[in-house]
Amino acid sequence: MTTEPGALYRTLRKLEDAGCVASSWGKSVSGPRRRLYQLTATGRRELDALVQTITVIHDVHAAFLHAHRRESTGERQS
Repeated sequence: MTTEPGALYRTLRKLEDAGCVASSWGKSVSGPRRRLYQLTATGRRELDALVQTITVIHDVHAAFLHAHRRESTGERQS
């Protein structure tokens, strides 16, 4: 899978506008200067909240799969 560079930079710009990342121009050993991106405190909080949400969804899926496996094998709950 490849990502269109323009889409990536549009996403980074939106994250910067939302205060989730900060950017600056960095020096380059060879070639043009490069834009450097760093997660902000707001970005860290948003990321932590997203990880919590993904964890809850993961746990729900794991519980479903466990129940399905138990039911499929005829295992009885103790």
